Amino acid sequence: DSGSSNGGGTENPNNGNTNPKPVTCAESQYLEEGTCRNKVVQNIQPLPLSNLIQGQSYPLSLQTDQGLAVTFSSNTPNICNVSGNELKALNIGQCSLALTQARTAKVLPLNSSVTVNVTCAADQYLENNACVNKLKQTITPLKIKYVLTESIYSLDAESSAKLPVTISSLSTATCTYSNGELKGISAGACTLKLTQEGDTKTLAAESQTISFDVFKASSMSEAPDINN
Repeated sequence: DSGSSNGGGTENPNNGNTNPKPVTCAESQYLEEGTCRNKVVQNIQPLPLSNLIQGQSYPLSLQTDQGLAVTFSSNTPNICNVSGNELKALNIGQCSLALTQARTAKVLPLNSSVTVNVTCAADQYLENNACVNKLKQTITPLKIKYVLTESIYSLDAESSAKLPVTISSLSTATCTYSNGELKGISAGACTLKLTQEGDTKTLAAESQTISFDVFKASSMSEAPDINN
């Protein structure tokens, strides 16, 4: 009792001597001068690649806005393969790439992805999941010496691939062509253009032009032998 009344009672020997707790930052922060600061978020520019041709290779080189190199890997190794800094298209389909950049003490990690379509070349077509070269074709020029005005001639042609050839007149003042019929209009030179655009399995043919004379029917006595 006397101890309680005069303040001379027992005291906690640790009062005033406790150690401060260590500062703990979140995973997205770092400690600097006793303060938690947010780590920097990394960003990248879009990869300038959306399509590749089967068998084609593409160099991979990309940095984040923090100047750190991005690492590439393939999520679809049966479609595309990444070796070193090179991407190679192996098979037709969608190539999925993983883009990563490991964290640093003050920068957050980057995890992104991009999809690249692997297709056949323009001169190929897809068959049984494989790219096959399209067939080449040619147009054999027509052999016409001359035609007469006021006359209509049946005319058609096909390519070496047995595809129909499109015929058009480049000199409609002297001759016209429509629905398989060539018509002489007036005396002069007639020029026809022959084209074949190809199809899903055939390449377009090289276009051809032919020129010949149109004679007035009334002046045939002065024209070359009609039997020719």
